[in-house]
Amino acid sequence: MGIPTLADADRLRETEPDKAVQIYALLRARIGPRDRERLGWLARCRDLPQELAGVFRGGMQLGGPRVRLACAYALGSLAQDRCDFDDAEHWYKRAFVEAPPGADDGLRLRAGANLAQVYRTSQRVFEALLLARYVAAEASLTGHAPARAAAWLHVVGAYNDILDPARMAAALDSLGAALVGMEQPSATTLRILHHGYASALAAVSGDPEAALARLEEFQKLVDRRPEMKPYAIEAHVHRAEYLIQLGDLEAADESLREARAGQLSRPDFDILIESVAVRLTVKRDGPDAAQERLRELLDELRVNRAVLGDGAVLRFASELIPLCAPGSAEAEEARALQAEMAAARIVEIDSCLDRLPEPVRATEDDLEMLRQQRRRFKQLEQSESE
Repeated sequence: MGIPTLADADRLRETEPDKAVQIYALLRARIGPRDRERLGWLARCRDLPQELAGVFRGGMQLGGPRVRLACAYALGSLAQDRCDFDDAEHWYKRAFVEAPPGADDGLRLRAGANLAQVYRTSQRVFEALLLARYVAAEASLTGHAPARAAAWLHVVGAYNDILDPARMAAALDSLGAALVGMEQPSATTLRILHHGYASALAAVSGDPEAALARLEEFQKLVDRRPEMKPYAIEAHVHRAEYLIQLGDLEAADESLREARAGQLSRPDFDILIESVAVRLTVKRDGPDAAQERLRELLDELRVNRAVLGDGAVLRFASELIPLCAPGSAEAEEARALQAEMAAARIVEIDSCLDRLPEPVRATEDDLEMLRQQRRRFKQLEQSESE
């Protein structure tokens, strides 16, 4: 077999897209900045090699408006893959905001949905929520199914983050509707995550039995997909959490052992599993048996605040308060941490509208949600002094 050519890669797009991408990466020096068709196809591919960044940067400098849209989107994807979220925000925002009239609306809206994901990963949940709702609404009007479904997924996740079960339930229904008839490769993953959020919704709504039943369905689905292993491992922790609420402490202990065996090395996961383990200890042996571990866990929350985000720290601190011995130093620290994080969330709410990219505007329901969340955080902030 001879040396592959760009024409060979062109022919392989439909049958062997991964191989086509490899050939394009190998021959990247031959892809010109005005090669709109090839750059546009590559921009939509998943798991792009980082070596292609130079090609896309060249397109940003010398290509026409549609080439720049595709290249900005691709550079955002490459930055997101390497967890450079500042760079990802820059490029996705350019693709979303600077797209010329009549450009590829589907790609522009996917850039908006991905930007919402970057915001959420960067712990800017309210910006993520408002942007994702805007993208979902526009994608519904223009008929761009992948962007619509991806945006609704981030809306659901954000409502879960801020513990708003009523809006989360409505958004989950909208996600399910967006997935009807969708045949793109990403649809399978989105349908699986829909099951996972259905379990989370039941938990947020105070129904651990329903949460456990739906989690079992989710677990069966992710266990079949090696690329979703982190979700499968984390599901063991949530299973333990629901079993504790249902009083099956032995099964909860077994689920925690299975989660630890998965060896998912991530600070947020370590804190999640330890918080559930502490809850199990308190349930089984009483609060005095867990005070030292509670103190260590509260220290870990402060140390890892930047990684976890203020919302997650607030949620953990609020959940730890009832586990602390009344009047203990640990109880005071948990309440202080809760108040501190609540104050930080108020600052986030007060600034999020000014930070939204053009042309995003908050709806009246968005504004009411922000007012409700602000009142909730104000109550949590003031609870330290009660």
